[in-house]
Parts: sequence; C-alpha cells; structure tokens
Amino acid sequence: MYLYRIMIINFDENYVSIFNCNTGTSEYPFFMKNNSVEQKYNYLNIRHQNLVSIKNVLDKYNIKWCLTGGTLLGAVRDNELILDDYDDDIWVFNPIPNELINDLIKDNFRICRYEGRYVLSFIRNGFPIDFCFMNNIYSGLYSTLEPRYSVFNFSENFFENMPTIKLRNVEYPIPNHIENFLNFFYFDTWKIPISGGVSRGQSNDPFIVFTKDEEIHINKELYNSILCKEGIINIFFI
Repeated sequence: MYLYRIMIINFDENYVSIFNCNTGTSEYPFFMKNNSVEQKYNYLNIRHQNLVSIKNVLDKYNIKWCLTGGTLLGAVRDNELILDDYDDDIWVFNPIPNELINDLIKDNFRICRYEGRYVLSFIRNGFPIDFCFMNNIYSGLYSTLEPRYSVFNFSENFFENMPTIKLRNVEYPIPNHIENFLNFFYFDTWKIPISGGVSRGQSNDPFIVFTKDEEIHINKELYNSILCKEGIINIFFI
C-alpha cells in the first residue's frame, strides 16, 4: 500500500502575478536590530495592525489558518510578537480565492513574493506576513508544497478544532498540543529567548510528526513511502 500525493493549487498564480511586485525578500526590514527600542515598539504596533487585518479577511472567507514560526513562538512564550522579528508567519490550510487577494490589495497590502504554491507574502507599511501553505495532500497529514517536496509533515490532529491565544485582546488560532509542538520545533530551550536560535524549519531533514496518542496506530512503513529529495523521512511522536 502507498500514499498518493494530491496536487493542490493554493492560489491563482496568473492572478497573483498581476499584483506581484517581484521584490522577493529585498523589502523585508532586516535592519531591525539596528533600531532603537522605541522604533522597534512602533514597528511592533504596525505588525499587530497587519496581523489583525489578515485575520479579519481570512475569517471572512472561512479560511483555516493558524500562527506559526516566530510569530507562534512569541505569542506562546511572551504573549507578544518577538520584538526583533522583521516578519510574521501563518500557516494556511485552504486555497485562497482571488476575492480574498482583492480585499487585501484594497486594504493597502501588496504581494511582494511567491514561491511556487508554497509561500505567498503580503506586505503593508514595510512589514510582511508570509502565508505558508499546508495541505491535506496525504491521508491524515498536512504537508508543505515546498520545492523540496514533503519536508514538513504534521498529523492533522494538531490542526483540528484548534485552540486560540490572545494577543492584545485579539484571538488567534494555534496548533493543538502546543507545548509539545514547540518543544519539537524549537527544541527544549524554546522558553528562553536566544539570539540566532535555530528551529527544525531550518533543517534539510524531512519529517513527519504525529501526536503521542497515535503511535500505536501508525504504520511507519506506509509513511516512509512518501517521496522526498533528501531521502528517508524521519518519523516523530510527540
């Protein structure tokens, strides 16, 4: 028995190309650490405004999504966005319609980059938000459509009936089993702010992550049939 990959188009690339500024990450404010604390807090306010606007339009179109990356880490660890971050990240689990893109363009967002069907980045007032798409392309898994094939794979149980976390009185969805999730992704030091810290997201090692409760039900040989350019998939139960 094999798992068959389902190809999903997360957005209309022809439509996106109309608005894409082709600036890639060159617009990203990598200078953050050189700014004063006062400037950083001002930028933090802009990032919150962007995040609220993104949330409102995603919810309007009933798009399933959640915080991820450093945005998720800061929300859980600090109950705030990380001050020295220059962008914010969300996972998006459904294809997005052109109407959603229209709404963001009308709200002064611009598309600054997209990478195949994996990342679509919107920027407003100098600060971007990356839409990182996760899709149910294998049975029971949400997977990236990243160019290296299925590098990040998570059990759908992390993303069903997700809880929320409050940032500045706004509720944002986050994955289930959040402490175990962050322990896996940022290792066991995630509760301590570390300059230049690393995550598994920076690794070339492909993985599948299941909840601990699923361990007795999972056929590892079945999931090792998933193709990756790097070769064998590492399977974790957390």
